[in-house]
Amino acid sequence: MSTATAHVPSSTATRPTLSPEEGAIVGLHNTHGMAAIHSGLLHRKTEVLVCVVDHDNSVRKAVTRLLKSEKYPIESFVSVQSFLNRKAHAGPCCLVLNVHMPGLSGVHLLQILSKDWRTEQIIFMSGQGDIRMCAQALKAGAVDFLTKPWKDSELLEAVKTALLRSEHLLCLRTEKQAAQALLHELTPREREVLSFVIAGKINKEIAAELGTTEKTIKKHRGSLMKKLKVGSIAELVHFSLRCGVKPACPYGTKVPYTGMR
Repeated sequence: MSTATAHVPSSTATRPTLSPEEGAIVGLHNTHGMAAIHSGLLHRKTEVLVCVVDHDNSVRKAVTRLLKSEKYPIESFVSVQSFLNRKAHAGPCCLVLNVHMPGLSGVHLLQILSKDWRTEQIIFMSGQGDIRMCAQALKAGAVDFLTKPWKDSELLEAVKTALLRSEHLLCLRTEKQAAQALLHELTPREREVLSFVIAGKINKEIAAELGTTEKTIKKHRGSLMKKLKVGSIAELVHFSLRCGVKPACPYGTKVPYTGMR
């Protein structure tokens, strides 16, 4: 494509549809997670997939040709529905998508993917510089919104960002599944103790809440931390965020609530 008009940089866009738990994990991984992914992803292009979705044959071919020149595996689709009929790609995936599509629109597809917690990331293309639509798309979770004419380098940079985000979300899902598998190893009582520990209660307070002894709570606490493979309260809190475990609400015993210890 030729010289570019202004567009909103992909770095300003976020994925607002993350759950609170996933959003928290994203924050925990910001320091080295994305850097580690970035260091390896582009050397494994055979594991990724870029889907070009546009009813305009000439645009679809031009974008496909550009991306193939960069050795990306490509699949193209003439409609949003034809893409949805495809089985979800198991690895990192992004879509280069015309926002104005007949039938199901690009925005509708974004909503569907967000609702189903799919990890594909979307880059919108448009022949019209609609500022309002651009802002709405980015707010809904699009990686970028490119208006014609755009530079090839802008599209390639957006694709790189989209694939990195997709892989990051896949990593988060894998971590969450692994954490939930460990959580299932806990007994009902250990689950209950866990909820009080992450609420900030010490053993004496938990024992009073559950009508048992400090010694018993200490035993449950040691057992659950061993099963969950964590070595500190901070790690336990982070683990709980991954799994969506909620802190317990005090039952109103006479033991004062003292906060985190």
